[in-house]
Amino acid sequence: QSYQERQTVWCLSVPPRCSSYQIKHRTVNKTRTLMKTRIVRACCDGYTENPDGDGCIPKCSQNCEHGKCIAPEKCKCEKGWGGDTCDLSVHCETNCPAGYYGENCDQVCRCLNNSSCDPDTGHCICAAGWTGVDCSEPCSQGFFGVGCKERCPDSAQNNTSCDHITGEIVCRPGYIGLTCKHPCPNGYYGPGCKNKCHCENGGECNHISGQCLCLPGWTGANCNISCPDEYYGPNCAQHCRCQNGGTCRKNDGFCVCPAGWMGTRCEEVCPEGFYGKHCITQCECPSQNFVCHIAVGCVCRKGYTGDNCDRLLAEERIQEADAGSNRAAVVWGTFIFLILCGIIMALVFYYRRRVSNLKTEIQHVQYISDPSQSWADRHNFDNPVYGFPEQQQQRLLNNMRPNNLGRSDLYTDNSNASTGSASYSVNFTHDMFTKNLNADLTNPNVYNPYEDPLKVEHVYDEIKQKEGYNNP
Repeated sequence: QSYQERQTVWCLSVPPRCSSYQIKHRTVNKTRTLMKTRIVRACCDGYTENPDGDGCIPKCSQNCEHGKCIAPEKCKCEKGWGGDTCDLSVHCETNCPAGYYGENCDQVCRCLNNSSCDPDTGHCICAAGWTGVDCSEPCSQGFFGVGCKERCPDSAQNNTSCDHITGEIVCRPGYIGLTCKHPCPNGYYGPGCKNKCHCENGGECNHISGQCLCLPGWTGANCNISCPDEYYGPNCAQHCRCQNGGTCRKNDGFCVCPAGWMGTRCEEVCPEGFYGKHCITQCECPSQNFVCHIAVGCVCRKGYTGDNCDRLLAEERIQEADAGSNRAAVVWGTFIFLILCGIIMALVFYYRRRVSNLKTEIQHVQYISDPSQSWADRHNFDNPVYGFPEQQQQRLLNNMRPNNLGRSDLYTDNSNASTGSASYSVNFTHDMFTKNLNADLTNPNVYNPYEDPLKVEHVYDEIKQKEGYNNP
């Protein structure tokens, strides 16, 4: 250390004494106190070191004779013993099973966390570190032990706390390290940082509670839900204001405009000569028949069509109309052709059916005899089913069955021959004969071999002689 020293010397002055100063150096020692700390593990009041060297154990001034010291000056007695030092014998005639109480042991205990209930009233006797009606609540901050009556040591501060059951100094949830100054690493949270986070899409996990803090544009418990349409930002709380079909970016609300629009809210149309997204593409149409569209670029001007917009739209429409007319003609022609085919098939079917009936009816051949002429006796006879004597120029009707009995002079020795006057199976009149005569003349099913209807040849059905009949 430097200092100044004064000296007196002789000099030419009145009085003849002068002061002289000299700088000198000296060594000075200072005392400084340095505070250094180290962790010293010592048992708290009411606790003593475990003989096994593992932590501290509660201390009871009086030994628990038939029990265990579970807290300072507190004994937990064995079954059948009671008192402060477990020196009183308690013998019950009957004990309720675990979990039941009451006079008949029919009441169920509702105590949690390994707590017991009073055998008479059922009130919960909470285990160390728990409180509440059903022993479901841990001790309040700063307390621990049975009944939560023990106070945690003063060293439990900042990011540390004492265990609510044993009173041990531990880190608060979300912190680790010897001094509990370090928060949980990314992706973990909770007591001892043993719980794993489940945040997605870049969400940040709270190291204490594990709650996810989502990035803008995401929501949900795990940040796995994108903001709905028209919303953006943190917690999707901001409303989009994009126009003309613009979409809103989820994280910052920036409007992404469709082709042909620009501006912060997509409210401006592309300037003339430009088109597409962001309106940065320039139109370069090859001819005047094109016009620049704000979204797609060069398109045909109104009234023109084609790849090069060199054909008039009116001509195209005329060609399309002609093509449409031709198609309509083909369709109608096909339709009419099908109808005609159907009609022809129906007629053919009808004709074939009629012809089939004619073939069946033509087998009914009618024969006619003339009773006015005399005939020699022959070995034949008229079929009584088909013949009858013609009277008054009237012929046999196709739908009548007269008997051939009109000739009195015909004789036959055939036992099948018929005699007597003409008889008919139905009644008929002249008008009926005339009407049916005309029908028979035009009916192709009636056998009529005559050219002159007034002069009729008689046709006889020759039959073979019966067995035992001789010719005359």
